[in-house]
Amino acid sequence: AGAKKVEILPTVINTDRYILENKQDMEPSVIRIVWIGSPSTEFYLNLLKNPLTSLSKIIKFKLIIIGANKFKLDGVDIEFIEWNESSEVKDISECHIGIMPLVDSPWENGKCGYKLIQYMACGLPIVGSNVGVNAEIIDHGKNGFIVNNDSEWIKYLSLLIESQTMRREMGLKGLLTVEKKYCLKVTTPKLVDYLKEAIC
Repeated sequence: AGAKKVEILPTVINTDRYILENKQDMEPSVIRIVWIGSPSTEFYLNLLKNPLTSLSKIIKFKLIIIGANKFKLDGVDIEFIEWNESSEVKDISECHIGIMPLVDSPWENGKCGYKLIQYMACGLPIVGSNVGVNAEIIDHGKNGFIVNNDSEWIKYLSLLIESQTMRREMGLKGLLTVEKKYCLKVTTPKLVDYLKEAIC
């Protein structure tokens, strides 16, 4: 819009609220795949109906949905958890893989990827649609996987479900990503500098 200079600060979290547990060091009886959102965004899970149905026939897992409770899928074990600010970190931390499916439209291309950042802060590897900022937050093959179609959802979720080592390594790299780019401790000084520069 004619601005002479533009600086971009990403959405960030307060890492003091997030405590990394050593859950990835223990082999769970059932892998918990988590999605956090709201009733208005729950429809994105419909994108995973075919992949999750196919996956449930070959691998045991549980889908954890935080903040919504209408999604149904035959053959898939689903647990609904009511969203609460005081418990969301604990609820996410008790899971093992974080997901963010999106459709490719102008609205979704403007999303900030907040849930991916929350997952990483809890030490979870992430899997998300190749849409908008998801492709910036997810370092494919390092802190998670970017997916383009149903077969890739199945492929990468399978890899993470079956490999404790991969979950642990990607989870730790995700945590480092948050500490480097997506936390208040990093962005607050930058914001102060930008404001000082703007008024000088």
